[in-house]
Amino acid sequence: MKKLDEIMELMTDEMTDFKAAILQLKEYSKELENMSIPITTEVLDKHLNDFLKDQKEENDLKIDTLKEINGKLQGAILIPKYILLLFGGIIIILLFLLMYFIFL
Repeated sequence: MKKLDEIMELMTDEMTDFKAAILQLKEYSKELENMSIPITTEVLDKHLNDFLKDQKEENDLKIDTLKEINGKLQGAILIPKYILLLFGGIIIILLFLLMYFIFL
C-alpha cells in the first residue's frame, strides 16, 4: 500500500508538472503567432526586382543624357565660324592687295 501511495503521489506531481508545461507551451505558441516573422525570400525578391528596375531606369536616363552630350560634342567646333570668316576675308583682301601692288 505504501508503494502504491508513493506511485500515486509521484503521478500527481508529474501530472501537475505536465499541466504547467502544457500551459507554458500554449503561451509560447501564442507569442509565436503574434511575433512578426522576418522578411521571406519572396518579399526580398520583390524588393530587389523593384530596386533593380529603378536602377535600370536611372541608368537609361544617364545613357540618354550622355548620348545627347556626345552628339553636341560631335557637332562642336574648336574655332567659331565668324572668326574663320573674318580671317578668310582678311587673307582674301591681303591677296588682292598683294596682286594689285605686284601689277603696279
